[in-house]
Amino acid sequence: MGADFCPATETNRTQALCWRLGSLGGEKKMCQEDGAEFMCVPEQKGAKAVIVRVEHRVNFYDTDAMEVVHHANYIRWFEIGRVEFLRQAGITLGEMMADGYVFPITEVSAKFLTAGVFDDVLVIETTPTALTKVKMAFDYRVLRPSDGAVLVTGHTQNVFTSRETGHIVRLPAKYHEKLTRALEQ
Repeated sequence: MGADFCPATETNRTQALCWRLGSLGGEKKMCQEDGAEFMCVPEQKGAKAVIVRVEHRVNFYDTDAMEVVHHANYIRWFEIGRVEFLRQAGITLGEMMADGYVFPITEVSAKFLTAGVFDDVLVIETTPTALTKVKMAFDYRVLRPSDGAVLVTGHTQNVFTSRETGHIVRLPAKYHEKLTRALEQ
């Protein structure tokens, strides 16, 4: 889910996996997708992911008449994870908006595996999976540590747009370099 593949330019012509599951322990390669650059690395077994974890306690208002977490809340919680990833990269949405950039979702998916209930303590795991100067993608898992259950898995793709015009724009180096560094850690 959420993988962006590109052909490696090496002689073996193997597939390289673009920012998939972080680690970045191999030699970086460049590839193209729709004219936008992807930083790519060879897929590696056992690669460690760049994962941001945020704890959240289910509030009563997060539940529905069936006394389980309403499905729309998981999409909101994906945003909590995404914003925390940006924060850890040294970027705030407020700063981006003040500079004239917004980060709307263009794709979202979620697979619901088991229900959360009032007062559950959950962990939102956010993993960046792709980065170009015009878009970024993330995968998510919402977990309940008390029993090890995975409640939801998901994916989003966001594009960088002008706050004024709403058109897709290339992210300036000020932000792109911070995101690239965060993915290299």
